[in-house]
Amino acid sequence: MTLPNKFRNDAERIIASYSFTDIASGIGYSDFYLTESQTDAATDHHLITSRDYSNSASISANQATTDTDFDTSPFNLPRTIDGTAFLSLAVHGTSDVSPTYTMELYIYDGSSETLISNTAVFDTSLTAAKMFFIPLVVDNKIIKKGETLRLRVQQENPSSTTAQYGIDPANRTDASLSITTTSKVSIPFRVDL
Repeated sequence: MTLPNKFRNDAERIIASYSFTDIASGIGYSDFYLTESQTDAATDHHLITSRDYSNSASISANQATTDTDFDTSPFNLPRTIDGTAFLSLAVHGTSDVSPTYTMELYIYDGSSETLISNTAVFDTSLTAAKMFFIPLVVDNKIIKKGETLRLRVQQENPSSTTAQYGIDPANRTDASLSITTTSKVSIPFRVDL
C-alpha cells in the first residue's frame, strides 16, 4: 500500500531582495578589492569581493613605472555597468615625491580589452600616506558572460624616493601606508527587476 504524498512537488522559489535605495536608483554598488596572488610561475593581480590577505601589501615604484591590471573572475551572467564607479586608492610617498597615477576601467574578453570609463590622472606631491577617491564614469556598458572587468592602475615615479599604493584587502599594517593598505573600486551595476 502506497502512502499519499502530502508535500508539494514544486521546487522552492528564490526570493531576491534589494535595498530600497538600489531599487529607487536602479543601481546597486558592488565592492571589488585590489589584490595580488603568487604561484610558482608568476604574480597575478585580481579584483575580489572578499577581504582575504594579498600576497603583497603594496605595489611600489622607485625611478620606474608600474602598469598593473586587476581583473575579476569571468562573469557567469551578463551585467550592465551604468553610472559612476569610485576607486579608493591608498597611496604613500615621502620627501615630496610626486608620482603620477593613471586609472581606467576596461572590459577584457580574454584577448582584447575595451576602455569603458574616463581616464583619471592624479599628479600630486606626497609627503605621507593619503587616500585618493577617484570617480570613473561608465555609460551603460554590458559585460557579457565569460568577460572580465579590468581596472588598470599606472604609477609613474621618476624620483629615487619610493611611492606606493595599497593592495591588501585584509588591511595588513604597514609603517608607510599608515592610513590603510586596502584599495577598492565600487562598481555601479544596473538593478533589473
